[in-house]
Amino acid sequence: MLKSVIHDWDDERAATILRHVRAVIPDHGRLLIIERVLPDRVEGTSQSMMYLGDLNMLVNMGGRERTRVDFEQLCQRTGFQLDTVTPLAVPDAFSVLEAVPTARSPATSGDR
Repeated sequence: MLKSVIHDWDDERAATILRHVRAVIPDHGRLLIIERVLPDRVEGTSQSMMYLGDLNMLVNMGGRERTRVDFEQLCQRTGFQLDTVTPLAVPDAFSVLEAVPTARSPATSGDR
């Protein structure tokens, strides 16, 4: 389980973290990622603090908040498949993302 870790990093460094997890997780394992998931489109009902958090991560850490599609792509690059995204109850802006390992390949097992 990783909580509020991936958003601290740019895509390359986040991918490195997930590749390391993939290197040690069993093929039948599951990875839980607890992060804020930005909506694909900014709507008037969206929580503005999520976007301020995104700006804060960019300026102070070099990281960023991500959309579901961003998480799917990051998981695919690192040997995982995003299985489910479950938003937590209000007032939390977090979601639980569940990823499952995909078949090992030289790209996912050789980058340790």
